[in-house]
Amino acid sequence: MPLMAEQADSSQVKQRLQEDYRLRFREGRKAAGFSQGAVGQAVGISTQAVGQFELGAQRLDLENFVAACDAMHLNVRWVLKGLGEMFEGSRPVPSKAKGRPARKR
Repeated sequence: MPLMAEQADSSQVKQRLQEDYRLRFREGRKAAGFSQGAVGQAVGISTQAVGQFELGAQRLDLENFVAACDAMHLNVRWVLKGLGEMFEGSRPVPSKAKGRPARKR
């Protein structure tokens, strides 16, 4: 396989993996009952930063990503790779002080 095609394949795989973990993050956030604002408030970042991360328009640094997963009791391995259970321990219940829970659909 030519080098250019190999690099394109690698780039596509990387992009797909990033999409997958952002989708799992969003799925986990909703299952935990957190709004984007509640996650942002728990971590100390803006609601827009959380929304932009979920859309793939912005990255979260590792510290904020792990802090967000911890706040929602999300299993980081599940978010990143789809391995294991969605939640670490019990499913959290966000307090009203942290924002309005995500709407049930």
